[in-house]
Amino acid sequence: MEMLDLLGEENTDVKKAIQKILDTEDTVVGNKDTRQGFVCLEGEKEIPKIAYSSQKDHAINWLYSKALWEKSNSALDLQKVIKNLQCPTLIFYLAALTDLVEVNTIEELIGDIEIKEQEVTRKNIRFIEKKLLIDKLGKDWFENIAAGLIS
Repeated sequence: MEMLDLLGEENTDVKKAIQKILDTEDTVVGNKDTRQGFVCLEGEKEIPKIAYSSQKDHAINWLYSKALWEKSNSALDLQKVIKNLQCPTLIFYLAALTDLVEVNTIEELIGDIEIKEQEVTRKNIRFIEKKLLIDKLGKDWFENIAAGLIS
C-alpha cells in the first residue's frame, strides 16, 4: 500500500496536491528553502532553520499529517488548511510552486519588512512576514494556491 492510499478516496484533492509537490524539483524557493523566515533579527547570527531538509519536505509532511488527522471525520478542506497556515516561508514555497508569485519576489518582501521601535521577536516577525506576503499575493491567495496544487 502506498502512503497516499492511506488518505482514502475522500481526500482526492489532498492526494493531487501532495503528488504535485512530490513531482517538483527541490529548488523552487532557492536559498530560503530551509529557513523559518525571511529576515534576520537583531541578536541572531542567522535565521533559524526548519526541522526539514527542504520546504518541499515540510509541505508534504504538513499536508499529509493534516489529512490523516481529519481522515477520521471527513475530507480535508484544502483551502481552509492553507488559509490557516502560519509559516510564511511555507506559504511562499506553495505560492511559488503554483506560479502565484515569482521566486525573485522574496527579495522585494525582505525589503518591505521594516522593523520599527516595537519589540520584534522570532514569533511575531512571522505574522509581519505573513501579512506582507499575503498583501502581495492578493485576497484570494489561499484559493489560488489550492487550485494550483490540484490542477
